[in-house]
Amino acid sequence: MNAIRHNALGQPIGPALPDWSAPTAPARREHAGRWCDLEPLDPARHARELFDALAEDREGRCWTYLAYGPFETLDAYSAWLAQAAAGEDPLFFVLRDKDSGRASGVASYLNVHPALGSVEVGHLCFAPALQRTRAATEGMFLMMAHAFDLGYRRYEWKCDALNAASRRAAERYGFSFEGVFRQALVYKGRNRDTAWYSVVDTEWPRLAERFERWLAPQNFDADGRQRCALGALEAPPAGLAFRLAQRADLEAIVALLADDPLGRGREDPGPPLPDEYVQAWAELSAGGTSEVCVATDAGRVVGTLQLTYTPGLSRRGARRACLEAVRVGAEQRGRGVGKAFIGWARERARDRGCRLLQLTSDLTRPDAQRFYTALGFEASHVGMKLSLD
Repeated sequence: MNAIRHNALGQPIGPALPDWSAPTAPARREHAGRWCDLEPLDPARHARELFDALAEDREGRCWTYLAYGPFETLDAYSAWLAQAAAGEDPLFFVLRDKDSGRASGVASYLNVHPALGSVEVGHLCFAPALQRTRAATEGMFLMMAHAFDLGYRRYEWKCDALNAASRRAAERYGFSFEGVFRQALVYKGRNRDTAWYSVVDTEWPRLAERFERWLAPQNFDADGRQRCALGALEAPPAGLAFRLAQRADLEAIVALLADDPLGRGREDPGPPLPDEYVQAWAELSAGGTSEVCVATDAGRVVGTLQLTYTPGLSRRGARRACLEAVRVGAEQRGRGVGKAFIGWARERARDRGCRLLQLTSDLTRPDAQRFYTALGFEASHVGMKLSLD
């Protein structure tokens, strides 16, 4: 880490940027991908396609968190598109899914500030056929890549803090949560608290490599289903790996559980005797509903957690996973081990068909609350939860 600089008055100041120069504004041009093409918005060309695709969202969910829409007629939507296409900020693009050949979503650059090196992505409105597809992910990748190729230092994502789907998307794409601006906007006659996320230029090479690995043809089966989730492709710290625990790991797990955990509550009685761990291991191994997992650094166990799978009792009947006994060795903290480990556990739970990840610890420590909130967990009556939808 660079040492903090000070000016002649002894005040701390930010790092110097001698080689940086302001980028140009994003270009109004096509961006071709493997699964998706970005096309500059042209109402005459795109209005009918987009209107028909968005009409498949019969409940109008895609419009809930936008300041405009839904549009009842093609004429009304075309008029709005004409206004949107006329400006440079926001600068709108249409996402065309190459598998279907359909234009089925829009996105834009906005709050473009070349002199500050920052730009935002927003106005996202995806038809049901585009949502949760590789084309949608690649469209976001293409927009981000163009911004960083131009030389922007900061790429922003902002949304209504209540828009859980948008927040999950930002986290999946690798954006970092920065906080909530309370009462930031009024739209559609209601308040909006705005959640802020960002990616900065030093993070982009790692994220770009992750996107490229996920978008590779070999990551999809013949039906277009992903083989490995995007979040699971994030490279952990060098030397770190994750796997299911083995009986030979039990001694190291016991030692970790005796240390201060992430999120231990007031009523945590401390670790039981090792004999109790041996008995618990036998029961877990026989039950099939729980998995003990370990993080290893150069083969040495440095973290452990437990995933317990249960059917949901709600009307949705969603299968869920409970995240318990999360421990990371003291010497590993601050390296991103805990974040990477929980990200791996999240993808494992999703691959097991779970739609919800619950954290059952009594999170009384502010640092633990901040840690899990930054990973996308939200407070609930059972502790904290993270949707995997």
